Amino acid sequence: MIFLDYKKTRLGRFFLGKGFYGVLALCLAAVGAAAWSAFDRAAESEITKKPDSSQYIASSGNSSSDTKVGADTDSKIPYSSKDVSSSTPSATVVATSFTSPMGGGIIKPYSENELIYSATFSDMRTHLGLDIEGTEEDDVRACGNGYVSAIIDDPLLGKYVEIDHGKGVVARYCGLGTVYVEEGESVTATTCIGLLGAVPGECQDATHLHLEFYFDEYPVDPMQYIGQ
Repeated sequence: MIFLDYKKTRLGRFFLGKGFYGVLALCLAAVGAAAWSAFDRAAESEITKKPDSSQYIASSGNSSSDTKVGADTDSKIPYSSKDVSSSTPSATVVATSFTSPMGGGIIKPYSENELIYSATFSDMRTHLGLDIEGTEEDDVRACGNGYVSAIIDDPLLGKYVEIDHGKGVVARYCGLGTVYVEEGESVTATTCIGLLGAVPGECQDATHLHLEFYFDEYPVDPMQYIGQ
């Protein structure tokens, strides 16, 4: 049997020489290239699967214009700085003055911060309206120019007409027994919007109209308007 001296063969000399390191470098380069290619394909696949985030981005407006503020009793009738859309009736029926919707006296004032006794519920609570005394089927008139934005039948407030008086001012005439107007109808201070009925949530009080005013959707004392 013939034994060859490994170190003396051409192949042996190659691996013992610089050729071995060259081959090793090529192998390492090939392995690195294969790994990078696999990573690149995986990353591209992940990007393809990711949804377009733009569809979840909602447009935002200027929040400062939506700040709720109360009325200033030392100035003129407060109006919102919001623009009045020309597509709504309020653009042409903005109220410039207000009057009382009925001739009766006030039996319960507006109270947002101080609690007032409720005979109906036998407890102390806030009162976000002005109660004007009357008798059943008395005429109830709009306090000023505007348009009927809603007609609601509420379990506590009873049937009420909501009138948008323009520029952020909205009034609710609660406790009506009969309604004469329709949603979208324009009204003036002389318009009879309905007849007085009852307020279920204040049924232990004398017959009255429960009047609420809102400025930029925030409740305010109606006397700041009809008391001028």
